[in-house]
Amino acid sequence: MRGLKSNVVLAVCSRCHLADGSIVHIPMLDFRCKQSPVNQQKVESSLRAVGQRRGYVLESGLSYHYYGHDLMGERSWIQFMGKCLLLSPLVDSRYIAHRLIDGACALRVNTSGRHPKHPTVVANL
Repeated sequence: MRGLKSNVVLAVCSRCHLADGSIVHIPMLDFRCKQSPVNQQKVESSLRAVGQRRGYVLESGLSYHYYGHDLMGERSWIQFMGKCLLLSPLVDSRYIAHRLIDGACALRVNTSGRHPKHPTVVANL
């Protein structure tokens, strides 16, 4: 990542192709709330409310990101994303809509001109 230009963003994609030919997803989510102890607690509670029990909450600079630990099949991933829409306005509903249209999530893992802070783990569910 150190060799990347400042205008290049590196992201992790949720879609994983397994050796047996199946496709699974890493549960991922972008939140749309300011970083604060109260909002972090809301983020963690809301993730549990949509069935997430194992994963990582990261401060992304302005808000929070989530990376789940347990992979999901396509149908389960779509259901997860749909449930997450119900968490609005805590979540970024436009992010979810675009990810459903694209069929995969992507979250930034490096700094860039617009995002000067590396995402940092702040909670482990």
